[in-house]
Amino acid sequence: MAAVRRSRHPFFVYTSLVIVVVATLFPVFWVVSSSFKTNFELFSLPAHWLPATPTLSSYTVAFASQGGVQAISNSLVIAFGGTFLALLIGFPSAYVISRYRGGRFALFVLPLIMRASPPAVIAIPLLIFYSSLGMVDTLQGLVLPYSAVTVFYVIWMIKPFIDAVPREIEDAAMIDGVPRWRIPFGLILPMVAGGVVAAAIFVFVLDWTEFTLALMLTRMQTQTIPLQMAAFNALGAISEGQGQAAALSTVSLAPFLIIAYFFQKQLVRTFSAGAVNR
Repeated sequence: MAAVRRSRHPFFVYTSLVIVVVATLFPVFWVVSSSFKTNFELFSLPAHWLPATPTLSSYTVAFASQGGVQAISNSLVIAFGGTFLALLIGFPSAYVISRYRGGRFALFVLPLIMRASPPAVIAIPLLIFYSSLGMVDTLQGLVLPYSAVTVFYVIWMIKPFIDAVPREIEDAAMIDGVPRWRIPFGLILPMVAGGVVAAAIFVFVLDWTEFTLALMLTRMQTQTIPLQMAAFNALGAISEGQGQAAALSTVSLAPFLIIAYFFQKQLVRTFSAGAVNR
């Protein structure tokens, strides 16, 4: 009976993994396939799994106007800017929370409560405030709230790595003459670089795909990729909008593919180390 149980276990595990992988990758396959279909193939029944006559017309239309190119440019600036600012604030905050007891509740628990609030709770007051400052439909108008929200993810992700660094290392460094103010960035940061990279990637993905705040705080000049995809999709079958949305979505996958290719080993080591630390 034990032998039968052992022989069945891998089968169910591998079957479950295959189902999860297929369910995860099928939407990606469908979007990429749709980006090369003609307008007729997009709406024909039964559906075409692969384009019968592959075409680049959706890409041509999506990027011939400035909408698609501008959306990618805006998303890059906002995602990189928001990630940098969140790391710049989040890493020192994580260090303070890890090393000092004062203010832990305010800095670690209250942000979780705020993060659980609907985005509209943040967006509506921001819209009123930005309107008075003339910051609506500006890049900095999105970078600031994005970093303000994602900084808490940076704190939560980096703090366990800082906790794992013995304090004796800091004491030894100060005995050797290293100033206290240089400890976080000069000593601790290189030791927790894996956690910082993981937090940066996670925050970048959140900023790259955020929709609600961008919808409420932008007009036409600073539309991001999610908003431009929604605009293309709203055109429907009239102007090949769904094909253009699929084309823009396919291009927007490039940062994720680059991250997966260059940082996969780093991410595996980081998550493995985090599991061991816990």
